[in-house]
Amino acid sequence: MKFNIVAFALTLVSILLLTSNSAQACEASCQVGISKAFSDAYTIEIDSIFSKFVKDLSTSSLFDGVKIHTSLKAKIVDAITSSIKNQKNNFEGNLVDLVKNSIFNEKPRFKGQCQNPLRVVQPPAGVNWTLTDCEKQDYICGNPPAICHFMNGIVKPRNVNDINSAFASMVNSASFLDTVKKGIESAASNGGLKGKDLDNAVNGITNNFQKTLPGFNKTFVEDFCAGIKGRNATTCDKYDDNIKSILLSFP
Repeated sequence: MKFNIVAFALTLVSILLLTSNSAQACEASCQVGISKAFSDAYTIEIDSIFSKFVKDLSTSSLFDGVKIHTSLKAKIVDAITSSIKNQKNNFEGNLVDLVKNSIFNEKPRFKGQCQNPLRVVQPPAGVNWTLTDCEKQDYICGNPPAICHFMNGIVKPRNVNDINSAFASMVNSASFLDTVKKGIESAASNGGLKGKDLDNAVNGITNNFQKTLPGFNKTFVEDFCAGIKGRNATTCDKYDDNIKSILLSFP
């Protein structure tokens, strides 16, 4: 009887140790931290695309059919640039939530325990997962090694697709254009335009700006984490090592 009790106790302790050290799911702070690692990288790429678009505005057809002084054109371009920058910042401010939803809520979700079967054992507190853990965790569940293992196959393509969709929704929204139009109107009014001259200039420039948006959207899709010709790689792969280092640091 005593032997049975001891055996039971040892078994119970083993189960508790296995449960506590096995690959547990990524919790809230882990999800946010991992999503931020991806988002920080994407922000660099998005900044570059927006900068090019804004730079090209001054040489675009923005003022076609609009008769205003050259000095006022520069002020209007500055106003449009400021409006776009503010909306870009808002867009980038939502990236963490967007990526978090992509990884942890869209199917297949990177959620749930990782014990059936157990591929990796969660390291002690303060010790990071390893790239070997990343290789071993070959099925989808909620631990960081699973996200690492499926980065190229599922995680990154899904993130990019969702960001492309969110960008298209933003630039095609009435609020995006309305914000830019208000910036144009303010700059033109402060520049001395009034009445019909003001209305004609604002409407003309706004319409011309709107015509640039399909091209902007096309450029974004083509350039954001774009595939590299002749290689099985993208322009965002340069961030992989840093992202893996960060995500494998979470329990």
